[in-house]
Amino acid sequence: MTALINILKFRIGLLILAFSLIGLVACKNNPTQVNPKTNNKTAINEQDVQLANNVLSQSLASNSDGLMSSMYDLTGTITPTGFHYDSRSGTNTENTDYIAGSNEDNGDNSGDNRGKDSGFRIHYNPKTGIHTVEFNRELHTTNIDKTLHLKLEYIFRDTLGVYLQFPVPSKIESIDYKGLRHGTLKTPKKNSTFSRIDTLYFSGLQDASNTLTLNGSHTAYGEIQMTDSTNQQLHKKYSLRLKLINVTISKDSLYHDKNLENAITGVLNYDVKIRQVNDSTKVDQSFTGTVNLNGNGYALLKFVNFPKKFLVNLKNGDIKQDNN
Repeated sequence: MTALINILKFRIGLLILAFSLIGLVACKNNPTQVNPKTNNKTAINEQDVQLANNVLSQSLASNSDGLMSSMYDLTGTITPTGFHYDSRSGTNTENTDYIAGSNEDNGDNSGDNRGKDSGFRIHYNPKTGIHTVEFNRELHTTNIDKTLHLKLEYIFRDTLGVYLQFPVPSKIESIDYKGLRHGTLKTPKKNSTFSRIDTLYFSGLQDASNTLTLNGSHTAYGEIQMTDSTNQQLHKKYSLRLKLINVTISKDSLYHDKNLENAITGVLNYDVKIRQVNDSTKVDQSFTGTVNLNGNGYALLKFVNFPKKFLVNLKNGDIKQDNN
């Protein structure tokens, strides 16, 4: 942001204006762009953007338990064998305070494969209306090794705003959701530890509209080690905040196609900070920009003060440059 300067003397004002004009000319002649939110005015380079892209893609994709994974947990149905994804949204915990087991078919409709869930515990507090669900999730394949613990909180309301102790889908109008995730993720070129918090509000389940409305935010922090495109090793800490702006979900795609990645559209604003591992008080680089959810299984990443745009696969987190 530009600071407001109170110029007391006319000559000083002219001098400041002259230096400002010189600075503008220099910027036009210098192709390197600068992130205005970085304290030390460090120029954004390709390596910085690769790191930020990986942080953002992990925080978005289903398979890395990003925001899309929370969407599945928000719209899934909890059964004695774990989460299932039926033709209607909502979590049915009728007459159940404890569930144990694993979801054998969790990967069928929830991204490519989010993993197997086990050790379910569910508790309902009638005073607050909060259903608390805790469990573990694991995925071990040749390309991904993921282990995490989840604590999810739901408040279900009917069309009158009354808490639902037994939230069968036919009665749910809105859901307040808070998802806490702590875990590790390893792939051939990337290792990370993370904590993520999704705070979401989901409404419109019973009305006659064709879309569901989603509001809220996603915050994350953690540590990432990765190999960039030049085979250089990077090891950084990061913090991230995503804010949902005008995000909607197509009921037809959600209920019939059972494909959330293709059902969701809208815009997210983001703020990413990259920090030193040995000194987390120092911000190496700061990024801001937007994420456009395209409704076709991809998100378009745009960076402030960096011309290239990138597409993220919302299922597996793969990143490619957008040339359009």
